[in-house]
Amino acid sequence: MHRRWCRIAVIAKAHGRRGQLVAEAAEGFPPMLAAGMAVAVLPPSLQASRYHTVEYASIARETQGQLIVLSGVHDLEHACSLVGHSVLVASDDVPSKAKRKGISFLAGRTVRDRRIGLLGEIKEVMVGAAQDIWVVRGPLGEVYVPAAQGVVVELPEEGEILIDLPDGIVGL
Repeated sequence: MHRRWCRIAVIAKAHGRRGQLVAEAAEGFPPMLAAGMAVAVLPPSLQASRYHTVEYASIARETQGQLIVLSGVHDLEHACSLVGHSVLVASDDVPSKAKRKGISFLAGRTVRDRRIGLLGEIKEVMVGAAQDIWVVRGPLGEVYVPAAQGVVVELPEEGEILIDLPDGIVGL
């Protein structure tokens, strides 16, 4: 039987000498890695298996992502070799509430900045290695919004998305 996989996170950096990793949510999903979750890391490392189990996961505010430990990754060198790799989970294992937060969940949603006001609608999601970029078209033209913690303030299941853009993204 063929399994379908979903890209839910990207490994942003190694953290510590024991192989800990910082993973950032991808594809519009919320942070959802949890202990016991079976994942695949792509592209696979030549020295190890692509399949892992999440041994530990927590929200790490100081690192802008989730602090995770994967089975088989127990030193800094191996952790560093995984930076930039995607973390996938079987589609059937994605929590049902989180499934609605994929790319299709974002298309057409209205985006409002705290200081600037209405930016427009999300027309496209560009998937990046470290973070996704929302292409928002509206009164100010095309604005590229980094979908990162600290920028996305409120992401309700329906309605308007509230953001706080860093200075310099919109040249006003």
